[in-house]
Amino acid sequence: MPIRMEHDALLLGQLRVSIHRTLRVPDDGTDYPLPPSLGRFPLRPVATLRNRPAQWRSHDFFVPIHQREAAWIGFGTTEGVPIAVQVGIGGVNAVTGQSWDFRPAIDPQNYIVCPDQPWIDGVLTASGVVRQFLAVSTGSGYAVAEQLPGADISPGIHLRAYPPRPERLADIVDWATHREDHDVRVAAAGDLGVGSGGRMRQRIYPDRYGVEVWDRSAETGLSVHLVVPGRYAELTGEEPPSSPITARDYTDAGLPWFDLDDENVETLPATEDLATISSVREVDQDHNVPVAEEEVTQLRREQIQRIQRGVSPRDSQEPRSAI
Repeated sequence: MPIRMEHDALLLGQLRVSIHRTLRVPDDGTDYPLPPSLGRFPLRPVATLRNRPAQWRSHDFFVPIHQREAAWIGFGTTEGVPIAVQVGIGGVNAVTGQSWDFRPAIDPQNYIVCPDQPWIDGVLTASGVVRQFLAVSTGSGYAVAEQLPGADISPGIHLRAYPPRPERLADIVDWATHREDHDVRVAAAGDLGVGSGGRMRQRIYPDRYGVEVWDRSAETGLSVHLVVPGRYAELTGEEPPSSPITARDYTDAGLPWFDLDDENVETLPATEDLATISSVREVDQDHNVPVAEEEVTQLRREQIQRIQRGVSPRDSQEPRSAI
């Protein structure tokens, strides 16, 4: 599938991917609803840089992100065509904690299916619960991949997309007219890795089509490198976004959080590897780093908006006025 960029979103064939700034959810043991989009991270292609870092590959992209800033990844497809997507953080799979080298498999399921899965906010650590994606320095045990034995540490966010086999879903779209022989391998470079933060209510749905539907020969992959704001400014000459507001300030302003209406939909269980990872706050405590008190966010019932499946106000509203 061809890769292109449009309005700070990546298009991998008929898959649209966007990476969103968001509130950092308190890591206080509470299972929070979904935080909003505070706007998309500004994506920039590595190919536009005159002096790109040696490890970066021309088909990769990069975004500016603050230390311990939170992010979520949104997905959509054109024409309603389902696409299997693997999400990697560092050198591991965000759904299973397995090596990023593993291609689509069902036991355990190591991919999501879009547009059924409209977004992913963190690593799957319990059934119906994820721990939020946070940008962290590597080398001190904060990144998820550093906590899993034998994992290949490769900072950044990695994606692989697999369209359906033409013969399996020919009644939806004739993929033979859209496919290209395009196999981009994931690079391993970037300034920041991905750690885990507070808990959120989010289901990761089982594949209702079957792993045999996805065309491994049509794999498309890429990396998004996470760079600190100062380095982004050096590379691009652009001013990076300021640090986002806190969850407390956002909530005090009366702005919405979200719950997806999917309680009756099946969800994948967490693997043993990811169920036992430590959050950034817990690593701080292990290292005897002074930990600031978590902000207590008192959510009013009317602030939590119920989202029907297939509708995504988290993306469309983007309350930038609160930043």
